[in-house]
Amino acid sequence: MSVGKNIVFLHGAGLSSYIWEDFSQQYFPGSTCAPFPFRESNQAFKRKITLEDYCQSVGEAILQHSSHRKVVLVCHSISAIVGLQLIDNIGEKINGIIGIGASVPCPGNNFFSTLPIPQRILMPWITRLAGTKPPENVIRKSLCEGLVEASADTIINGYAAESYQLFGSKVQYDLGGIYKGYVKLLSDKAYPLSSQKNSIANFRPHSIKQLSSGHLPMLSHPVELAGLLVSMLLDYKRKIKGINA
Repeated sequence: MSVGKNIVFLHGAGLSSYIWEDFSQQYFPGSTCAPFPFRESNQAFKRKITLEDYCQSVGEAILQHSSHRKVVLVCHSISAIVGLQLIDNIGEKINGIIGIGASVPCPGNNFFSTLPIPQRILMPWITRLAGTKPPENVIRKSLCEGLVEASADTIINGYAAESYQLFGSKVQYDLGGIYKGYVKLLSDKAYPLSSQKNSIANFRPHSIKQLSSGHLPMLSHPVELAGLLVSMLLDYKRKIKGINA
């Protein structure tokens, strides 16, 4: 659909743009996938990467892709943290955010604040001590739920640790004038429904859809996800006129 040129896909923690590449070009030709920074860097260097570095990497991709048009960000999982902060950085370029099993803390809070107790208390300590890359068996059982074995192997082999700052930095944003959509993933074991419900309460989206999928619906349920996004983008076209009227 023609609106594809206005869409920028963001991937979640540990992943890369490859999770969106086939999906985006098949269903939304002309769209782009914005990468996180320094994917090949060593762990010592990654500790120094800030949330602003993530925003700069994604922001540059947005400006390169669409220098004269406003865009809709489709944010998977924790990439919504980056998308929300970008509203504060380059909000004039962004007309909408659609979260896919996305983490949306209240302004002034971080990713951990969206987790249920006791994870909200324990995970900051665990992540600092053990790092941000889970063991292989955890990745396979959580992120890869519903994927064929070959796809799961690709995810596991390509999984990269992130900076703690992506998880621990407080995000500031104002969503006035922004279209908001959310796709709830009913079988997500990596970011479960309790956390998604917290995020939805913080986000207050104009449209909420749901999909019986694990954490990576762009790989496991591409047709169904594309249909939901098309529906939301049509809703976006109608709503954005009213928002900016």
